[in-house]
Amino acid sequence: MFVRELLLAFFALLNVVHANDFFKKYCSEWHQGTLHICKNFDFISGDIEIISNASRIIIEKSYIDNLNTEFFNKFPNSSSITIKYSTVNFTEKGSRSSHPLTDLKLFYTKVFGNKNTTALGSLSNLRNVEVVLPTVECLEYPHIDTKFFINNSNLETLTLSFFSIKNDFTDNFLEDGSLDSLRKLSYVVYIFGKQKHISKNLFKNNGQLKYLELYSNEIDTIDQEALPSSLESLDISKNNIKDIHGIFTNLVSLEKLLLFNNKIETIKEDTFKSLQNLKVLDISHNKIKSLHMRYFDSRKKLRTLHATDNDNLEWDKDLEKLILNFVV
Repeated sequence: MFVRELLLAFFALLNVVHANDFFKKYCSEWHQGTLHICKNFDFISGDIEIISNASRIIIEKSYIDNLNTEFFNKFPNSSSITIKYSTVNFTEKGSRSSHPLTDLKLFYTKVFGNKNTTALGSLSNLRNVEVVLPTVECLEYPHIDTKFFINNSNLETLTLSFFSIKNDFTDNFLEDGSLDSLRKLSYVVYIFGKQKHISKNLFKNNGQLKYLELYSNEIDTIDQEALPSSLESLDISKNNIKDIHGIFTNLVSLEKLLLFNNKIETIKEDTFKSLQNLKVLDISHNKIKSLHMRYFDSRKKLRTLHATDNDNLEWDKDLEKLILNFVV
């Protein structure tokens, strides 16, 4: 019995030494369940207790050759993983996993992979994914493939923000089928991209989507009824949209609509007809020539209308009485 206890104590001491060596070599902080790993590593072992017990992981300035199910399993109790200022290679396949990870963020991280990548699809408990890259030039897939989020049926928030994109990159990073498996999505942000077209099938399975931000892309056309009727807030500002007639007909729940910095020239009498719950509308910095009372007289809830910087804009003076915050 004494020998057994002595051996157990010896191996426990080895684990502590291993953990301490790991911490000294790779870590800069351990605080209330958060483990901050930096100083560049390319492999870590999930057997180390300090990793196994961390509920939140921050990885910085590192190279991760295989971002797949095996990688995430190295952090068995982590619900949040943030990777920043690093290089990541998504592997081609990832099996479905019950890993507790709910929050994944990639900040200023070079990401490589191919269109068949399913690494994120293996994480069935994901609720929030946020990707902020310095440039899409480092991405090797031409678009988000239908398999990318194949098992992320619980995902609620998706943020894709790209600061610059090389000229020969695909026109539509989000294509039909990209988001089909994400039926619980309520918030989507895709900004600073090169999306040119929103088809009627892009959001067809996202019936719970409430907030959609697609500003600073190159969108010039949106199909009729392409936008989910569940939307409450829509930002499609800073694009190349000229014609908005017919694209809002099913948005009966919409409260906020941002259209500034586009190329809109004409608003028709029934353009905003279905937007009975609209409270905020921004059509500034366009090429609109006229605003008539009949465009808005049935919008009883509209309280803010911004229409500045439309050259030679003419408007009905009664709009100033109808709308509490009318800015031209």
